[in-house]
Amino acid sequence: MKSLVAILLVVFAVSSHSQTPNLSLLAPSPVGVALSVGAWIVDKLDGNKVYYVKVKGVGSNEKQAREDGFKVAIDNAVGSLILSETEVVNDRVARREIIEYSSGYVTSFQVLSREQLGNQVVVTMDVYVSHSKIANRLLNKSKQASTINGTELSTAVSTLQKQTRDGDRVIATILKDYPQKAFVIESKPVSIVRNSDRTLSMVIPHTMRWSPEYVEAIGEAVEKTKEDVSYFDRPNGYRLIVKMAGMLFIDKRWESTTFDRNRYQMFIDSLDRTRIMLRATITNKARVVIYDQCYNINNQFIEAVDNRVVIKGNEVLTNRSFTLNGISEDKINEMQTLSLEVVRQQDCRNII
Repeated sequence: MKSLVAILLVVFAVSSHSQTPNLSLLAPSPVGVALSVGAWIVDKLDGNKVYYVKVKGVGSNEKQAREDGFKVAIDNAVGSLILSETEVVNDRVARREIIEYSSGYVTSFQVLSREQLGNQVVVTMDVYVSHSKIANRLLNKSKQASTINGTELSTAVSTLQKQTRDGDRVIATILKDYPQKAFVIESKPVSIVRNSDRTLSMVIPHTMRWSPEYVEAIGEAVEKTKEDVSYFDRPNGYRLIVKMAGMLFIDKRWESTTFDRNRYQMFIDSLDRTRIMLRATITNKARVVIYDQCYNINNQFIEAVDNRVVIKGNEVLTNRSFTLNGISEDKINEMQTLSLEVVRQQDCRNII
């Protein structure tokens, strides 16, 4: 089974720092669409910036129509990260999944109109969006001390929860390719040695390092999906740190903002607790496997300490040798192809 992952950041028109929204109308559409040019404005209630836009949402009922409009508003405010994953089994596409993530949530809205068009409900709304990375954020504040706007509070919670779930899916998709696509193995010329008991062994020198593309994928995924924890949780916040010289990270070191325990646990379970092995496979001219053995690797590429996961992107294992013991003399002539790959321990049958 193969999993091919591509990440594409789609940035929508965002910025304006004017204090009043621009209400110039755009052409209507039969699907959810922005009806005004959005703008970041200052919320008079708490002084934070929110993104205002008038939208039209379409759905089979009013709830779906509102959700459609919310998606349009969030995409306009902060853009979307689109991750496409394709699984191929026996050279055929078994599954294709598109994951869309936006780092914003709806803080408040007002339905201006509602109409029934055939079997579709169309709503027009004023929507206000907050960026999820605002420190010490509050989902919503009631307009008066004695009232609670349950609809607005529910919308803020549900859109933020969806954002978190989508972020988890993005991270899980990247981590699913660990360790198979996480490392680059460079093999060097092999040699046959004769042991003191006259048995034969094959020595396979190699170099092992992080795949720059994989480290960058982790960095981009966490950068786009990061969320500040609340003020009360901050002392216990968790971090992911990437150290990678020669890559496009700030000061050759990239560090996430804090994120919650669940997201941290995803990295611990996938990176730190996964025991990795180096697997050597030798095939003959007919592509029949002659030898298939795994070699234990001491994982020096990851460090988990003090609520931090550190990806040591500069780490390179050099002058390492994988030794295949018990090489049969009559099979040496059949050897055609050698492949080295990093796999999970549970994927190994013969471990030496």
